[in-house]
Amino acid sequence: MVKDSPLYVLPLNIGSRFVDLTDWATGGSHSSPAYYYSVAAATIGTMGLGWYVWNNRPEKITPLVNPQSQTRELQDGSRICRYLKTDTLMNSLHPDALTLYECVRRGARVSNNGPMLGKRVKQADGTEPYVWLNYNEIIDRSVNVAHAMRHIGIPSGQSSFVGIYAKNRPEWIITEHATYTFSNILVPLYETLGAEACVFSLNQTEIQIVFCDTFAKAKNLKEQKDQCLFLKFLVVMDEGITEEDKAAFTEVGLTLYGFSELEALGATVEKTPIVPPKPDDLATICYTSGTTGTPKGVMLTHGNIMADGTTLDYFKYTELTSDDVMMSFLPLAHMFERVVQSVMFTQGGRVGFFRGDIRGLVDDIKTLQPTLLPVVPRVLNRIYDKAMSEVNKSTFRKTLFNAALSYKLREINQ
Repeated sequence: MVKDSPLYVLPLNIGSRFVDLTDWATGGSHSSPAYYYSVAAATIGTMGLGWYVWNNRPEKITPLVNPQSQTRELQDGSRICRYLKTDTLMNSLHPDALTLYECVRRGARVSNNGPMLGKRVKQADGTEPYVWLNYNEIIDRSVNVAHAMRHIGIPSGQSSFVGIYAKNRPEWIITEHATYTFSNILVPLYETLGAEACVFSLNQTEIQIVFCDTFAKAKNLKEQKDQCLFLKFLVVMDEGITEEDKAAFTEVGLTLYGFSELEALGATVEKTPIVPPKPDDLATICYTSGTTGTPKGVMLTHGNIMADGTTLDYFKYTELTSDDVMMSFLPLAHMFERVVQSVMFTQGGRVGFFRGDIRGLVDDIKTLQPTLLPVVPRVLNRIYDKAMSEVNKSTFRKTLFNAALSYKLREINQ
């Protein structure tokens, strides 16, 4: 090291010093001196970048509680999160968002009617960007669908259940919040449920109307009509419903609507007073595929779901705002995805949907650039396996990867 200088002096023949390294990494397939000098230059640059990153690394974040002791015991023997200042559990993040009905309206206020839901739409130039619907547009459309359901005979209140049989898309959320507008209860049907399980769920909740994303799913339910004792209406989100299609459904005692058709109907019919839900009202019955027997329906209130979202308060250093963007690809029939989305809506954030094909998820993520990506271990394992299969193709690649990973782990553990 030169006296009074922060820089290290490198030997003039450093290029030749990398011959052995590059021969080892590439199997000796390169012999050009220029190649070795380029490797040396890249290595020096990497060292310099590493020095810069190390000296500009983020400050250590002190955990709110000891990670090894995150709860404390109450007098009755139950346990509570240690960081809470009192023994009173939180029931919502905000006093003006105690139900799922209220959370989107709060989101509209705090985001100043910002973008809420997005999907990829192919343009004339061949690109496929995300196109966004604003909060008030989603609210208005959900109210129209709600009024249409009243008009065709679906009663308001907690005695009526609304089925939804669809992949994640904006119409899923519009249907969900149309259900809440008159305090109805949403019943999602899993993509993987068999015909017998679907029939059981529909009959147990006495569902009269089901929203489907595709005509094929509506046709599947039509074929089970003789077993679905209460089913009267099917609504298809995709465009293209014909009068011939409607006639075929009418023959078996079902009325078929297109989603846009139902929206238009709701916009023109006479409006009845809205009946917003209360925190103690049921919001959804989430059917689980039990290990044995028929599906089990889990009853969750608006208060249950909004209280679950208070876990966000634990992550005070990464608070979500209206600038945040979430990628939605986990099934909305699962409560994890719905709870996270409810938090995003409460904070006025945006939710972008994948195109429905998991094989295109990486491209969707690159296009959306989300700040929040809810995942489950199975998905992370797939990402890990894919990454490692690429890393293991080259010894040099593997060495660099392991070095970067070790650095990141040290940074996290500080």
